[in-house]
Amino acid sequence: MSDNNTASRNTGQARRITVEHDGEIVILIPDGDLGEFAVSEITDESGTALFELQGESVWSHLIIDFRKTDYFGSSALGLFIRLWKRVQQHGGKMAVCNLSEHEKDLLKITRLTEFWSVCTDLDEAVALVRAD
Repeated sequence: MSDNNTASRNTGQARRITVEHDGEIVILIPDGDLGEFAVSEITDESGTALFELQGESVWSHLIIDFRKTDYFGSSALGLFIRLWKRVQQHGGKMAVCNLSEHEKDLLKITRLTEFWSVCTDLDEAVALVRAD
């Protein structure tokens, strides 16, 4: 990965989403559970690298790698859906990987598995979004 930024805000226990760039692919790596409070900590920082991503035109594919978390709530899901809409507007692909059982169940219940590719690991996700 060539460029790393971390979107975070310190309020006791910091919640972070690491942002990595790999050509036209952006990889988001949440660090810590993304419950409602944690997401508000991240999204309150409107000038962070995470929000700057929404306006950048240099990327078209998105991977969310959940290897460092095993829970996200509806606010995080809303954030991921907003980013997915941006991916769609640019004709890109989106994949998620390293999901916990809870995260898999949530995506199945919301039927997002019909739209997002679910991969076992990051290598599989990168190969999938790079494929024509």
